[in-house]
Amino acid sequence: MKLQAYERLTILAERIGLRNLAARVLEPGDSVLGFQAKLIENINEEYDYNTSQQLYVNAEIWSAITKLRDHNIYVINQIAAPLPPVENGKELARRIIEYSMNEKAELNQIVLEAIRQETKKLMV
Repeated sequence: MKLQAYERLTILAERIGLRNLAARVLEPGDSVLGFQAKLIENINEEYDYNTSQQLYVNAEIWSAITKLRDHNIYVINQIAAPLPPVENGKELARRIIEYSMNEKAELNQIVLEAIRQETKKLMV
């Protein structure tokens, strides 16, 4: 059960990574405001769907997942703030992807590494 929980959280961390999320959620015709709302809704749905996994994983890992959710919502809101709400959502997606190109910007990579370390402990 623990290994399956870490697998699920790996998928969660990948799916709510900024680059993956922006590329997956954008639809033609989305405005900045609509796209921003979809991104946040998607992050929260993914998180909520996986909340039961916290029963099986290290508390620090669950805390990292929660911080990843909160951080990504914060970043999305900060990047969207200066944009006109009715502007094409592609501009927000472009800025999110540009932001995520910085190797230290994608918090999900740090969370994924922590999950890898924990699963290694289970395998021994």
